[in-house]
Parts: sequence; structure tokens; C-alpha cells
Amino acid sequence: MNTQQPTTGTTQPYWSNCKPGDNDSQRYCQRNRDDLTYWISKLPNDNDTLLIAITTISTRTGLSKHMTERAFQGAAIMKLLPHLRNQVLTWGHLDMRYLAAIDDCLTGVAEEQLKEFDTALTWFFTPEYQDQTLPSITQMKAFIEQLKLKHCPGYGTTGTFIFKHLTIRQGNDGMADLTGVVTKEEGQLITTALDKTAKKYDIDRVDALIKILTEKINVTATLNYWTHDPTKPPTYLDGAGNLIFKETLFNNLPVKHQDLTGIEQEESEHYRPTKRLKTAVRLRDGICRFPDCNKPATTCDIDHVVEFGKNGGKTILSNLQCLCRTHHNLKTDGDLTIFMDHYGICHWHMPNGQVRITTPQGPQAHHPKAAWAQNWKTYRARPKTTDEAKKNFQQQTQEAKTKEESKKPTTPQQPSKDPHKTQPKKPPAPPPKKRKRQNPTTSTRPPKGFSNHNNHTPQWVKDLQNDIKQQQTTKKEKKTSEKDPFPEEPPF
Repeated sequence: MNTQQPTTGTTQPYWSNCKPGDNDSQRYCQRNRDDLTYWISKLPNDNDTLLIAITTISTRTGLSKHMTERAFQGAAIMKLLPHLRNQVLTWGHLDMRYLAAIDDCLTGVAEEQLKEFDTALTWFFTPEYQDQTLPSITQMKAFIEQLKLKHCPGYGTTGTFIFKHLTIRQGNDGMADLTGVVTKEEGQLITTALDKTAKKYDIDRVDALIKILTEKINVTATLNYWTHDPTKPPTYLDGAGNLIFKETLFNNLPVKHQDLTGIEQEESEHYRPTKRLKTAVRLRDGICRFPDCNKPATTCDIDHVVEFGKNGGKTILSNLQCLCRTHHNLKTDGDLTIFMDHYGICHWHMPNGQVRITTPQGPQAHHPKAAWAQNWKTYRARPKTTDEAKKNFQQQTQEAKTKEESKKPTTPQQPSKDPHKTQPKKPPAPPPKKRKRQNPTTSTRPPKGFSNHNNHTPQWVKDLQNDIKQQQTTKKEKKTSEKDPFPEEPPF
């Protein structure tokens, strides 16, 4: 957790709205700190009437009752999240809109679970880079939804389906108001079908809906799901985001699997990327990559960071990004320059010299917050209870045994020996033969002055050689006879 306020000339990360030395940023942050302190001090007591407390502050400040109530909600949840509160009072990066939205998302969460949410939200609002763009409220809500699915039993069940409805309210001007609540998955299916029909017949969504209902045309809507394990249900839908409910349309749809293994090395020779590349880019980015834009990746163009065919611009994953049509045209005009690293992190250089950093938000985005180096806390960590210490000692012992067994050479299994049966002794292995220096007296070379033409050896030399061989044979037989093949056992 990083709660130290950056100073001018610092190298530590900070959000773009907390830029050190920038008067506008510092004024905004100071206002957020003052607002949080003020609203915490004005929170009503437990026995106070809420309406009277809201009306009193609303009259004095000139704010509407709705804005006053939202401020109360944001200040109240901060009292239950001490780590995040200290971070906001130090940095001043979150205004009351964020705090009220956090209170909305944590409605119904047990108080004993708020400690986990406090730690997670503090991590979520800790920057990794300088001039990094602050996550939007929409991104924050999606993050909290995932936390609730993980830590809140019973959340995301089919019981929430009772809130679904579709209402048509007739107006006095000849028009009707169509409203409804559906799941994100159903909404993406309806949107995809309407947009595909509208594009095919060059009409708007309203006419497309009427055409589908009256002419009964066949529409095939393709939904791009994602899962880290093909054997498990999907957890993400392109255009809708993370899926919450367990029962989804995916269970009733024909499925065609697409493996993205090795997509990082795939390159297209053409300007337009392949379907696999398009899918990988959208699953990595999730939204438009321009700062503070939250349009889903399904509605965005696939843009080359470095222009195709110039300065090494290629159609590869590390040179592609999602941009909505507005920001795509803005980049094409040349007023902005952008650099994207191999993790998909975009560095936007604005005309006034400022730099804004945006990180990918899709399910396949790289999360570099993992610490590769050991910090002081983990280095000095110790178990809190005796049971934890016992478990750690047992684990260390087991790891040591496994390590020692891995060092032993693997030998074939020998047959079991009968302890009552005498095993014959194996004869000792013969010693290695040593090369002896030849004695000059045993040399078969004739003395000087004699010739050895045609392999003719004098008779006296042959007699001398036979005598030497006979002497050597006699010595060997004598040594063998002196050895006892069954020596006595030493006395005990």
C-alpha cells in the first residue's frame, strides 16, 4: 500500500489527477481531502432523524437533498474502510462521487467482510506508474463485483432474476418509452442482434427491432465468451464484461472454441488483423484505450499504434489497440503520439506536454503488480499461531526429504535376499594391469654385432629365452601355493 503523498521531482508512481507541482491537480486533491473531512464530521448520530439531518445540511450548503444524502453515504462507508480512508486523506485522488459509488457496491456486504474489501480497494487505487490514469467508477464497480462473487456466499444466484422486467410507457405526444432490466449477457445478445440487422439493412436500432418482429428475419448473433479453462463455464463476455450469474445463455448456445495459444508471436502480412488477433486485442484491452474513455472494446476500431508499413509498424498483438471512432480519428489527425510496451500499457503524449498512462482492462490483461523481489515484510514474516508454525515446520521437513530423495541415483530393484541362506562370495575383481618397463636382460633383441635378417635367431638366444620363461612360471606357481583359499576367521 502506498499512502505517501508524492512531491515535486519524485520517482514514485502517482495518478494523473495528483500530479506533483501541478496547481490544478493539487487544488483538486486538496478539495477532495477537505470534503471527506467535512462530511465525516457532519455525519448524523445513530438516533438522529435522517430527513432532518439531510435538510439541515442541504439548507446551509445549498446542495440538493440527493447530493447531501450521497455525501453522507460516501463519508459513512469511509469510516468502515480505514486503510482506504487514510489513502484518500493522503492523496486526495477520490472525490465524493467515488466514495458514494463504493457505498452502493458494498450494500449488503457483512461488516466482518469489509476488512478484505478495504485491503483490496486500497490495492486497486494504488498506482503503478507516473501519470497513470485513475480507474473510472465503472471499472471500480466491475472490480468490486468480482470481489463480491469471490467473498460473499450466495451473491450472483438466480434469485436476482426477479428484478428483470420490460416496460412500455405510453406518452401524450404519440411516442412511447421502452425501459427494462435484463442481465448483461442478455443485453449484449439483444444489442448484437439489433446492430447486425441495422448494419445489414442500413437502418437504426428501432427499425431493426420492428423488422425482426414483423418480417421474422433470421439473425445470427455471435457472442465472444472467454474462460481460462475450457472445461469450466465462461467468466467474461466481450462487450458485457465479467459474468456474474451462474446460469447463463452460454449453456443453451452452440459453441465454437477458439484457442489463442501463441497469439503473441502471430503476425499478419496484411493491414487488417486476423480474427484471432482481433479477439486477442479485445480480450486484452476490454475498453477504449484513450484516457478516461470506457466504451467497450466490441464497439471500438482495431488501431495500429505505429502506422502500418512505416517505421516498422506491423500487424501484431503488441502493435494493436482498441480505440473508439472518435479517439481513433483524434489520433489519426496527428495531435497525439502514443507508445505501447509489450505488456499493452499505453503512454499518451498530449499536445501540452503531459503524459497519460492507460492500462488494459480485459481478462487477458497483464497485471504487473506481482512482486518479483522479496520485500522486508515477507522476509521477516512469522506465523501468528502455534498451529501455523507447526504446519510450516512439517512442510519444511517434507520439502527437505523430497529434496534429499531427488538427489539419490535411481538403481534397479534387487531381488530380496534370504537371511538364512548363505550367499556365495563374489571373487574380487582383478586389479588393473600395469604396464611394466621391460627388463633389458629379457629383451629378445640380439646383442650388437649380430644381425637378424630373415627372422633368423641364433640358438643360444632361444635357449636363454626359454630359461627366463621357465623361471617366471615357477615363481607364479610358488606364490599361488602359498595362498590359503579358506583363511581362518579372526578370533573375537
